[in-house]
Amino acid sequence: MTQRTLSILIFTIILIESIVIGTIVTVRVSPMVGLLATAGVAVVPFVIAPVVMFPVSLITGWRRLAKRYPGAKAAGGAPSDKMTSLSMRWWWLKYNNAIVCRADDEFLHLSLHPLFAFGTPAISIPWGEVMTIEDAALGRVRIEAGGISIWLPEKHVRQEIAVREAIEQREEEGEH
Repeated sequence: MTQRTLSILIFTIILIESIVIGTIVTVRVSPMVGLLATAGVAVVPFVIAPVVMFPVSLITGWRRLAKRYPGAKAAGGAPSDKMTSLSMRWWWLKYNNAIVCRADDEFLHLSLHPLFAFGTPAISIPWGEVMTIEDAALGRVRIEAGGISIWLPEKHVRQEIAVREAIEQREEEGEH
């Protein structure tokens, strides 16, 4: 599912839900209350999301990383995963299928899907600032940058792992 498809799906669900609830309330209570219910159901997700996302971004360390590593434009041709999941700070604090992830030669670029971003800035972590890359469970790796642990799919750091292994191998060959 693409980012655009997800956006359309969410908007469609909200629209259908608001019409159904508005119709039920109109029939059972009154047309005016039904109209208010329809508007309320359509607006509530867009009010609740920022209220929830701001403290979540503080708890997970997202805002701290964004301040230290502000978002930068990804290099042209950088592979993109528009709906991935990752965990921050602790493995159980997850952003499920809400992350846009790109990895190029210089940065690991992370941003929230636009429907969930609500003022949560993008992050571009320079690979030189990634202090740890280690295997984790279920095809994930744990990286550490700026004092925050991030668990993400291994495919996003595969190229950086290869670069680090090549550098390590050259250093070992130089010692002999």
